[in-house]
Amino acid sequence: TTPIKQGKLSPGAHIPIVPYDVFVADPPAVALLFAWNHEAEIVAKERAWLEAGGRFLVYVPQVRYVGADTVLATTPKEA
Repeated sequence: TTPIKQGKLSPGAHIPIVPYDVFVADPPAVALLFAWNHEAEIVAKERAWLEAGGRFLVYVPQVRYVGADTVLATTPKEA
């Protein structure tokens, strides 16, 4: 929700960074959670969205989806 980042795109993948009101008005099925170190707080705040089927894609310390009740998937460990 940092205003200076809004309206820009993520590096490489060009994922739009939108203001919170846009997120609420037109919620995505999956949102990339950049602020992985605030995961618990953000998941608690977005509980209604998660319960409606939304998921976060978290990438640190390993890539995984976070839904309303459970971690839905993890990446395989490297050999």
